[in-house]
Amino acid sequence: DITLEEGKFMPGFVEGLVGAKANETREVSVQFPETSRKELSGLKAIFDVEVLEVRNRVLPELNDELALTAAGKKDLAELREDIRSRLSFEVDQANDAAMVKAMEDELAGII
Repeated sequence: DITLEEGKFMPGFVEGLVGAKANETREVSVQFPETSRKELSGLKAIFDVEVLEVRNRVLPELNDELALTAAGKKDLAELREDIRSRLSFEVDQANDAAMVKAMEDELAGII
Protein backbone atom coordinates (compact mmCIF):
# COMPACT_ATOMS: atom_id res chain seq x y z
CA ASP A 1 0.00 0.00 0.00
CA ILE A 2 1.29 3.42 -0.93
CA THR A 3 -0.46 6.56 0.21
CA LEU A 4 -0.03 9.27 -2.37
CA GLU A 5 0.60 12.60 -0.73
CA GLU A 6 2.01 15.69 -2.39
CA GLY A 7 5.55 16.34 -1.27
CA LYS A 8 6.15 12.71 -0.30
CA PHE A 9 7.44 11.72 -3.73
CA MET A 10 9.37 13.63 -6.36
CA PRO A 11 7.54 16.59 -7.92
CA GLY A 12 5.07 15.55 -10.61
CA PHE A 13 4.72 11.91 -9.55
CA VAL A 14 1.52 12.22 -7.54
CA GLU A 15 0.06 14.70 -10.01
CA GLY A 16 0.66 12.17 -12.80
CA LEU A 17 -1.54 9.64 -11.04
CA VAL A 18 -4.48 11.91 -10.26
CA GLY A 19 -7.64 10.41 -11.74
CA ALA A 20 -6.11 6.96 -12.29
CA LYS A 21 -8.43 3.98 -11.97
CA ALA A 22 -7.83 0.44 -10.72
CA ASN A 23 -6.09 -1.85 -13.23
CA GLU A 24 -4.87 1.14 -15.23
CA THR A 25 -1.23 1.63 -16.20
CA ARG A 26 0.04 5.19 -16.34
CA GLU A 27 3.24 6.58 -17.76
CA VAL A 28 4.43 9.28 -15.37
CA SER A 29 7.23 11.63 -16.41
CA VAL A 30 9.22 13.36 -13.68
CA GLN A 31 12.47 15.21 -13.27
CA PHE A 32 14.73 14.46 -10.35
CA PRO A 33 15.06 17.58 -8.19
CA GLU A 34 18.39 19.36 -7.76
CA THR A 35 18.46 18.03 -4.19
CA SER A 36 18.73 14.43 -5.45
CA ARG A 37 22.00 12.51 -5.47
CA LYS A 38 24.55 14.11 -7.79
CA GLU A 39 24.24 11.47 -10.52
CA LEU A 40 20.41 11.81 -10.61
CA SER A 41 20.04 15.55 -10.11
CA GLY A 42 18.12 17.14 -12.98
CA LEU A 43 17.63 13.90 -14.93
CA LYS A 44 14.24 13.11 -16.45
CA ALA A 45 12.66 9.73 -15.78
CA ILE A 46 9.56 7.91 -16.97
CA PHE A 47 7.82 5.49 -14.63
CA ASP A 48 5.28 2.94 -15.80
CA VAL A 49 2.94 2.70 -12.83
CA GLU A 50 0.34 -0.05 -12.56
CA VAL A 51 -2.55 1.00 -10.33
CA LEU A 52 -3.82 -2.12 -8.59
CA GLU A 53 -6.44 -0.51 -6.39
CA VAL A 54 -7.76 2.94 -5.57
CA ARG A 55 -9.05 3.78 -2.12
CA ASN A 56 -10.25 7.01 -0.61
CA ARG A 57 -9.55 8.06 2.92
CA VAL A 58 -12.62 8.71 5.00
CA LEU A 59 -11.93 10.86 8.01
CA PRO A 60 -13.92 10.00 11.12
CA GLU A 61 -16.36 12.49 12.56
CA LEU A 62 -14.76 14.67 15.22
CA ASN A 63 -16.85 13.80 18.27
CA ASP A 64 -16.75 12.34 21.79
CA GLU A 65 -16.66 8.77 20.47
CA LEU A 66 -13.50 9.52 18.48
CA ALA A 67 -11.91 11.17 21.52
CA LEU A 68 -12.56 8.01 23.55
CA THR A 69 -11.53 5.40 20.97
CA ALA A 70 -8.53 7.20 19.48
CA ALA A 71 -7.08 8.88 22.56
CA GLY A 72 -8.80 7.44 25.61
CA LYS A 73 -10.28 10.82 26.54
CA LYS A 74 -13.78 11.10 28.03
CA ASP A 75 -14.95 13.64 25.47
CA LEU A 76 -13.87 16.01 22.71
CA ALA A 77 -13.31 18.89 25.15
CA GLU A 78 -10.82 16.80 27.14
CA LEU A 79 -9.04 15.74 23.95
CA ARG A 80 -8.75 19.36 22.79
CA GLU A 81 -7.37 20.44 26.16
CA ASP A 82 -4.82 17.61 26.07
CA ILE A 83 -3.71 18.65 22.58
CA ARG A 84 -3.44 22.32 23.64
CA SER A 85 -1.37 21.32 26.65
CA ARG A 86 1.00 19.17 24.59
CA LEU A 87 1.43 21.85 21.92
CA SER A 88 2.09 24.48 24.58
CA PHE A 89 4.74 22.23 26.14
CA GLU A 90 6.42 21.71 22.76
CA VAL A 91 6.41 25.45 22.04
CA ASP A 92 7.95 26.13 25.47
CA GLN A 93 10.68 23.55 24.82
CA ALA A 94 11.44 25.01 21.38
CA ASN A 95 11.62 28.52 22.86
CA ASP A 96 13.94 27.32 25.63
CA ALA A 97 16.20 25.59 23.10
CA ALA A 98 16.29 28.73 20.94
CA MET A 99 17.21 30.83 23.98
CA VAL A 100 20.02 28.46 24.97
CA LYS A 101 21.36 28.49 21.40
CA ALA A 102 21.24 32.29 21.27
CA MET A 103 23.16 32.49 24.57
CA GLU A 104 25.73 29.96 23.33
CA ASP A 105 26.17 31.91 20.09
CA GLU A 106 26.60 35.15 22.05
CA LEU A 107 29.12 33.56 24.42
CA ALA A 108 31.03 32.04 21.51
CA GLY A 109 31.41 35.53 20.06
CA ILE A 110 32.87 36.83 23.33
CA ILE A 111 35.37 34.03 23.89
